[in-house]
Amino acid sequence: SIPDATTAQAALDLAELYDDLNSMPVDIELLSPSTFGNSLVLTPNVYHLSAATRLSDTLFLDAMCVSSAVFIIRINGALTTNGNPQVVLLGGAQAKNIFWQVEGAVTISGAGNLKGTIVANNSAIVLASGVTLEGRAFSTTGAVTTDDANIATNTTLTGPIANLTTASKTACHGEEVI
Repeated sequence: SIPDATTAQAALDLAELYDDLNSMPVDIELLSPSTFGNSLVLTPNVYHLSAATRLSDTLFLDAMCVSSAVFIIRINGALTTNGNPQVVLLGGAQAKNIFWQVEGAVTISGAGNLKGTIVANNSAIVLASGVTLEGRAFSTTGAVTTDDANIATNTTLTGPIANLTTASKTACHGEEVI
């Protein structure tokens, strides 16, 4: 069937988001996609993993007191999890500024706690029962299955993607704003 105007606009907006994310130059190549997580601490950058990636244990995202700091995690392959993966936000990081650009299927299992916007290109997204997603899940052509996952519906993506590189400094616990 032919999509209605709202659905057609949503598809255009998702294509624009994907193109904008894809146009951001990579800052850091992460070399161990099979052991992603494991108490790794990332700061605001565009990260690239060149193969299917397994998120295990805990991933810390530290905005370093910049509340508008942006994290882009670009994965050339599927994203899966094992056990109880956790994404923990530090230093004023916000879920609305985290983007998971995945060139494959996404399967979040166990009692996973993920933050950010997932964009799966040409693949499905499965959020298993017990998963908490603070953010959004989009697929360019695949299905999105929630399996009773707890999805935070109050998180919104604000501002045009063209502003991904702008930031304003805010104080963290007694620090002076510069």
